[in-house]
Amino acid sequence: MAARLVARGEASWSTLPAAAQSEFDTALLTWQDASDEGCAESMYSLGTLFWHGYGVAKNEVEAARWYQKAAERGLADAQHDLGWLLENGRGVALSYAKAARWYKKATDQGQVNAQFALASMFNEGRGVEKKYKEGFRCLKRAAEQGHEEAQFHVGVTYEFGRNGVV
Repeated sequence: MAARLVARGEASWSTLPAAAQSEFDTALLTWQDASDEGCAESMYSLGTLFWHGYGVAKNEVEAARWYQKAAERGLADAQHDLGWLLENGRGVALSYAKAARWYKKATDQGQVNAQFALASMFNEGRGVEKKYKEGFRCLKRAAEQGHEEAQFHVGVTYEFGRNGVV
């Protein structure tokens, strides 16, 4: 109910009607309980709430903490998001090497945004050794899954034979 009200512009996350706030509080408690039981999806949901400030105070450090918990339990989306936080120094200390490691874990599970991000890191040598062929492999995997920007870059690579890849 809360998300629908906000999406329709009938409320904001900081001014929810009592019934919607009660529903949201119940969901939050449920996710916290499930997180205590080790549910990675609930941990990821809590991270997303804190990242965006949905019904809670926006807190990048708290978001990163929850994303890390979910990432450590193998959730690919959390691994990608934690990688992005590390790559950009948001809520955590900037670390390209750690970002690349989390992107690699998510890439191995087929997470398309992580594949695209890891391609960039290989191509630029950020956090990993510069390896154009490995970067192109990641880029191509993302393109094959429909990632539009990856498709563009694959096309450019083929057109111009960039970096000796093709």
